[in-house]
Amino acid sequence: MTDQQCWYTSKPVMTGFMGGEIEMIGSWPGTVSGLVLTALSTAVVLWSWHVEEIRWKELAATADPVREPDEGVTFYEYAYLNHHYGTGNTLAVALVRMHTQRRLALVGKEHAKYYFEVNDPVPQDDIEAMVLDLLVQQKGSLASYICLIDRDRSPLQPMHRRLVADGLLRERGLPAGVPADSSQATAWRARRRAAHRLRGCLLGALVTLGGAVAVVSGAWPPLALHVTALLALAVWRVRSRPPEEWGTTDEGEAALRALWNAELDPEEAQTRLIARRGLDALPDHHPLALVPAPPPDRDEPREEPPPVINFDPPGLGGL
Repeated sequence: MTDQQCWYTSKPVMTGFMGGEIEMIGSWPGTVSGLVLTALSTAVVLWSWHVEEIRWKELAATADPVREPDEGVTFYEYAYLNHHYGTGNTLAVALVRMHTQRRLALVGKEHAKYYFEVNDPVPQDDIEAMVLDLLVQQKGSLASYICLIDRDRSPLQPMHRRLVADGLLRERGLPAGVPADSSQATAWRARRRAAHRLRGCLLGALVTLGGAVAVVSGAWPPLALHVTALLALAVWRVRSRPPEEWGTTDEGEAALRALWNAELDPEEAQTRLIARRGLDALPDHHPLALVPAPPPDRDEPREEPPPVINFDPPGLGGL
């Protein structure tokens, strides 16, 4: 494609491979058009962020009131808040309590495994029901490091949701106090996806139009500024927004500290320690104390065979 001057006008034209001519609009109008498109894309991004902030505040306003500090947390909730990525310490609290109340009888143990006999098959809560189900499935045996073999949180969902609704636990990408399965969160996610699709279509159309203007006018700097501005806004947005990871909230941390610093009787203090550290917190004389791992087998040093000296003369060719 070559540039030439048209005989009937002073504006440059581009001659295509098929012989057609495209009149160029000139660098000054192209520059202005490119800058206008850049300003429009920036306005679209900033307006979409503004709408997102408004909808985020509306969603946060639907949260239930935070649990009062005097209400405290149970030992199950204390274990779950300390280790909400697994269920091991929560199950350990129920396991030790059932053994202390003689509803479970320890009939044997070895490294990383217990063997129980169930004296009372009626659970007192959902956590004990989980322990009894595990014993039924594994025919009376139970791994000592429960958190390493059990990652299913579905039986704990009612407690998980209650902690989230009470403002002690935060769901990923949601304000504190809003459960992930609530109708408000579902509607907010649907509206957010629709807004992201609309913003993507508008930005795609504006960038495409800016590219067409740059091709026709030959004014490429506005297009480079257009793309650079969008990338800079995206990076700034990622770095400026606070993380929305799931985890314990400030109120949840305060509840954990309150229970940890509370004065309890020896039995409850031991349960609190188990909720925090698991079965490793049991003293060595406790029946459920973990059995240490056996030392690694070390093979006895083998005697080296005596060297064999061949006194025969070499054969043909020195072999």
